[in-house]
Amino acid sequence: MDAIVSDVSGSMPTHMMAVYSRPEAGEKCKVMVYPIHSIVLAAHCANLSALPPSKPNAPETPGAPVTIPVVPLCLPHAESFPILSTYLYSKRPTNLLSALLPPAPRDPNQQPIDKTSAASMTRALRERAVAIGSAHSPNVLVERCAHVSGLWHNVCALGVYDDVLWRTMDVAWETLLVALGVSVRGARALVERS
Repeated sequence: MDAIVSDVSGSMPTHMMAVYSRPEAGEKCKVMVYPIHSIVLAAHCANLSALPPSKPNAPETPGAPVTIPVVPLCLPHAESFPILSTYLYSKRPTNLLSALLPPAPRDPNQQPIDKTSAASMTRALRERAVAIGSAHSPNVLVERCAHVSGLWHNVCALGVYDDVLWRTMDVAWETLLVALGVSVRGARALVERS
């Protein structure tokens, strides 16, 4: 595949990953293409087959095309591949959690969190879950649960063994379940009042 490179100062991607999920009967297959570095995926994905050799050179001038091999990758949940890829590159669990959870409204009275205290962290997560559940509909939260589940399936399929990733997915899942309970109770109360 020919790609246009506008920033020649960075590290060139080694491959373009054509990510897709098996379509339902009668549906078209949606394929998304992402630039990747084979070393990053090889270092984290035990179940990923070896990628073909590739060492594309940066073009002489910005905006010039460069040929990069395309590799197909069928995953259980193609939509969450960018979230996983971003985490594998950055290793930032707070960014991963932000990508998995809907935003919570800001509380001007919120106390600072003691990140060394498990009890303080648990309290802060429960408060965030309640805030998320109060601010979002059950449909939004179920959609986010599907994303976390999809990410989990992708991590299993690729064989990613990263304790921080697994713990972050667990925190996201627990937070969403509490938020969903809050949201459903709020929606039920609105229906009962009308």
